[in-house]
Amino acid sequence: MKKLFALLVVVFGLVLACGCSKGNNPPKIEVEGRLTYTEYIAKEDDEAVVIAAYVQGKQIYAEAYGNTSLYLQDEEGGYFVYRWACTQEEYDKVKVGSLVKVTGTKTSWSGEVEIKDAKVEVIEGKTWIADAKDVTALFGTEDLVKNQNQYVVIKGATIVASTLKDDPTEYPFLYKYNGSGDRGDDLYYNVKIGDAVYTFVVESDYQGADSDAYKAIEGAKVGDTVDIYGILYWYNGPQPHTSKVVKK
Repeated sequence: MKKLFALLVVVFGLVLACGCSKGNNPPKIEVEGRLTYTEYIAKEDDEAVVIAAYVQGKQIYAEAYGNTSLYLQDEEGGYFVYRWACTQEEYDKVKVGSLVKVTGTKTSWSGEVEIKDAKVEVIEGKTWIADAKDVTALFGTEDLVKNQNQYVVIKGATIVASTLKDDPTEYPFLYKYNGSGDRGDDLYYNVKIGDAVYTFVVESDYQGADSDAYKAIEGAKVGDTVDIYGILYWYNGPQPHTSKVVKK
């Protein structure tokens, strides 16, 4: 018992030493020149920005282009780093939970606010993974966009049919937005939340064909009720990049 207690003390001490945490209260970020989320959002497109936040997800490393995209979050909001040019070694150093400093240019596309031309620096010593924020009740309100790029959950959504031109078949999802793709491409699916229908996506660069999220949507049926977890990406409205699906 004494040995077990001593081991637990050591493990607990290591956790405290590395600053690891999970939940709704991230470790305080102290990075010189860092913009708060409010200051970042207030910047105009094409202005230089410096932020620091915790990595909540990362897309695959695109060897052909030498880049990747990152999903970040801090105590105030979420950030999307678009096509960060990096080496495989630099990519591998960025772990989910890592605190990173990002220098780049703010831009936006179809409502999605993001950072381009980024330089990313890992800051050792602190890590944090956010709990999913329930934004179900915010759909259809102006407040939803304030949670853009955060890790969220939408509860009790209903899978509704996706259709193709001149095709009466009701599909639970499509490979690519227009159904022209194959397995391994992005999965698009429609859900009803309240009285409105939205299109969500399993971004294959984020959750590939072997992921649980991808397989869950492939196995879904029209009429299924699901809880959907993911990053609240924006494309002319909410289009979460799905990372987990729980059938009710």
